[in-house]
Amino acid sequence: MSNRITRRDMLSAGAGFGLVSASLLGSTRLAADTISPSVPNLDLNDPQVRFKAQVKMRGTLADAAVKRFVRLHIWGYDHEGTLVPFFSMNNYSVNKWRNLANGNHAVQVFESGVYTKFGSYDVITEWDNPFTGERREIQQFRAGPLNVEFGPDGIIAGAETTVKPKPMQLETMEDSIVAMTQSSFSFPSPFQPEEFPKESPGRMFFWDSHSSHMSPMSAVADPDVQSAPTATTLTNFVSWAPWMGMSQRPGRTYGRGVGRKISGIETLPREVIRSIEEHTPQMLDIDNWGPPFDDVADYKRKLKSQRE
Repeated sequence: MSNRITRRDMLSAGAGFGLVSASLLGSTRLAADTISPSVPNLDLNDPQVRFKAQVKMRGTLADAAVKRFVRLHIWGYDHEGTLVPFFSMNNYSVNKWRNLANGNHAVQVFESGVYTKFGSYDVITEWDNPFTGERREIQQFRAGPLNVEFGPDGIIAGAETTVKPKPMQLETMEDSIVAMTQSSFSFPSPFQPEEFPKESPGRMFFWDSHSSHMSPMSAVADPDVQSAPTATTLTNFVSWAPWMGMSQRPGRTYGRGVGRKISGIETLPREVIRSIEEHTPQMLDIDNWGPPFDDVADYKRKLKSQRE
């Protein structure tokens, strides 16, 4: 894999910079003996039933858009001491699901994130790095669209796909179903030290991501329900983002998020809506998104332009 990897490549790998994309598109393949028989009206020994159940949890059986919001809190860790609070994030995604003739589902992913003060809705555009003492300009992010096909064995994508999230045991807890994934991979950093000594996190970029989706069993089993209500949790352990200016300092960021499917952006707190309106307004009108946007490549272009 070359060091010219972009966010689109990383998302296509099934675990990319997108914070909820990996959990959304994780593989659905599960061994039948991991399924509790207590799930009502579902033959989860049937691979297609398991697949459709998880489509309901992660997205929708209908041709429709699914919106999700995750509130993420992020710490820094440099291999010494305890975690250091960095900032929080309003992470909002819109995913268009569409049925295919082969029984699979096409998914078009759009995602954004706006940084805030740690534990606050106050948006920040600059950040004082507690490890270096330098004030850094924050790069709010958006990415998309990414187009993939979602089938019983997970993502069906192009040759650039190298790693997919791995399914963990499907759990049943009283009246709920919990689907979990884990993903760990590494690749040459898009920001190599020779060209980007301050922005580079090192020669290699590391990404570990773990997620869970929890839905009511009654909704998943109901044939009249196309998209089950779903709560999401995730943890990410990721190499420093280039905009942090860590100058290859050892360490990573640790993120802990909680969220859910939402009926629309209007259901979110006003402070969250305002942050998206001001910093990632494209998320409010997906149909007029414009050309595909890759913020990894965009940030690299900005750095090169500044040098010129």
